[in-house]
Amino acid sequence: MILAVTEKPRVAQILCRSLARGCARRQLHGIPVYEFSLGGEQVVIVPLEGHITEMDVRKEYEGWRSTDPELIIRDPGAIQKYYKSMRHVAALRELAPRAGLVVIATDADEEGCAIGADALRVITKYNPGVRVKRLWLSTTEPGDVREAWSRLVEPRRTWADAVEARRRIDAMIGFSATRELTLLAEDALREEFRGILSVGRVQTALLTLLHRREREIKEFVPRPYWTVHADVIINGEPLTLSYDGNPLWSEREAESIVRALEGAGRGVVTAVERRERRIPPPPPLDTTRMLRLLSSQLRVAPSKALAMAEELYLEAAITYPRTDTDRFTTFNHRRSLGILAGEGSPLSELAREVLERNPDARLTRNGSRNAGDHEPIAPIGLPRTEDPLLRRAWEIIARRYLALFYPPAVVADEAIRARIGDLGFSAEGGSLVDPGYLRVYGEVEGIRERRPLPRASEGDPLEVVRVYSRRSKTKPPPRYTEAELVTLMEENGIGTKSSRPEIISILKERGYIRVSGGRVYVTELGSRLAELLEEVWGDFATPSFTRYVEGLMERVKSGQSSWESALEEVRSRYLELFARLRENKGRLLGPAGQGGRGAAQSF
Repeated sequence: MILAVTEKPRVAQILCRSLARGCARRQLHGIPVYEFSLGGEQVVIVPLEGHITEMDVRKEYEGWRSTDPELIIRDPGAIQKYYKSMRHVAALRELAPRAGLVVIATDADEEGCAIGADALRVITKYNPGVRVKRLWLSTTEPGDVREAWSRLVEPRRTWADAVEARRRIDAMIGFSATRELTLLAEDALREEFRGILSVGRVQTALLTLLHRREREIKEFVPRPYWTVHADVIINGEPLTLSYDGNPLWSEREAESIVRALEGAGRGVVTAVERRERRIPPPPPLDTTRMLRLLSSQLRVAPSKALAMAEELYLEAAITYPRTDTDRFTTFNHRRSLGILAGEGSPLSELAREVLERNPDARLTRNGSRNAGDHEPIAPIGLPRTEDPLLRRAWEIIARRYLALFYPPAVVADEAIRARIGDLGFSAEGGSLVDPGYLRVYGEVEGIRERRPLPRASEGDPLEVVRVYSRRSKTKPPPRYTEAELVTLMEENGIGTKSSRPEIISILKERGYIRVSGGRVYVTELGSRLAELLEEVWGDFATPSFTRYVEGLMERVKSGQSSWESALEEVRSRYLELFARLRENKGRLLGPAGQGGRGAAQSF
C-alpha cells in the first residue's frame, strides 16, 4: 500500500482526479480518506487540515504568577509540541503498518515540509523502516501532477527543520515576553489594567516600524515654502515655467522675484533637451511582488490576496503561489501562451500576438533569483471560478506574465530651459513614444499624465503672460498601505513570504493597527505598547533581532546548522535581551514595584 499525506482535502481530491479514474471516499476516525488503485497497488490518501501539532508550555508552567517567565526561556523542556488533531493521528497510526511507501504530498514549501514531517513522525513510530518520498507539486494541472508522481523526490528535511526551530523559538519568545510585559503593566497600574499585551518576535518588529512612522507623522510640523512660476507662450502655445531656484523658504524672497520681473514682457529659450529611454517590463512574480500587486490593485488585504492566489492554484489556473524565485528556468512558456491564446481566454488576442511575433517564446525580461523551490508565479490555465474578484486576480497575474514577452516601453523626457530677465526658468514634460509592454500591462508612474512640451528651439523668443508665486506647506511622510507593508517586512527581514500576510492580520486582530482609506494607522493601544517596548526593551523591539533569527533559519534550511543548535543560540541571545528588559523594568516600576511611570502608566 502507498500511504499519501496531503495538507488539505482539496489536494487529496486533485490527486484522485489526476491519478485515477475512480476514487473511493470513506471515513476513518472521523476524517475522510481517499482510496484508489494505481498500477495494481492500493493508494490511500489522508488529508490533513494544516498543522496537526501546536507548541505550548508544559503543565507546570501554565501559571502566570506562579511561574517566573524567565524559566520558560532557560528550561529547554518548557516548550513542548502537542498533537492537536488526534483524529488524524489515529488515522495515520492505523494505516502506517500497512504502508510500503509513504508519499508526503503536503504543500511544496517550508511550512508544508514541516506539516509533512509531523505526520511522518506518527507513521514511522508504527512503521520504522518504511520508505518515504516527496511529491513536489508546482501546479495542480493533471498532467503535471502525473509527471510529478512519476518522479517523486527525497523529502526536504532541512526545510522542515527550519520551521521546527522557528516555531519553538517563537513559542519560547511569545510565552515569556507576553507574560513579562502583561505582568509589568498589571504591576504598574494595579486595578487600572485588565487584558493581555501580546508580544512576539515578528509582530513586535513590524509594530515598531509602524509606530515610528506614526510618530513621525504626528510630530511633523509643516513648514511653509513658496514657488515662483511664469505663464508664457512659445511659438503660439501656452506653457508654465518654474523658477530654477524653487523652493523658496521666504515669502519676501519670492515676492521680490515676482516684483523684479513685473513688466518683463519677453524672455528667450536657452536650451531644449530631449532624451529617449527604454523601460523594460517588470520582472516575473515571486510571492512578495504578487501580494503587493494584488493587494494594491484589488484593494484587498495581503492575507486575502494570498488566499485568492491559493484558490487559483488549486483550480490549476496559476503555478504555486509561495515562492522566492523570480527567474524562469525550465518553464514551458509555449504551453502557457497557447492556453492564453486559446478559445475562452479573455487575453487571447494579446497572447496570439506574442506567438506570432515571438514563436520561440523568448522572454524580454527575466528575474535574477532561483531559490530552488518553484518557477515564478505564472498562469497555466484558465480560471473556472465565477467569482469576479478571483477572475480579476487571475487576469492581473496573466497580464503581468504576458508583459514579459513584449518589448520595452519607450518614453521621451523633454525639458525647455529659458531666461526671463536675469533669472532661469524651466519646464519638464514627456511623451510615450512606443507603449511596448504597456499595451498589455501596467503603467509607468506619471508617464501617461505627462504632456509633451511645445515645439521650441534654442534662441526662440517667448511671451511672458504673468509671473506669480504659490504658497505651499511641506507634508509628512505618508502612512503605509497594506500592500507596502509586505515590501517593508521583506526589506527589514521580518517574517517569511508565507507568514507576512498573517502577521499583518494578527496586528489588526489584536487591535494594534487599523486600516482606513487604504492606509494603515497605529491605534492608541498599539502606540502605547510600542512606546512601552521602546522604553524598556528597545533591543528586542527593533527588526535587527528578528532579522538575526531569520538568518539562522536560512542556515538551518540550507543544512549549514542543525535546528537544535540554532535554537540554543537564539536562547542564549534572547536571555541577554530578557535580562536587559528586567533591568529597565526595575527602573520603570521604582522601589519594590511601587507605582508605574513612563510608558507603562499610559496603559
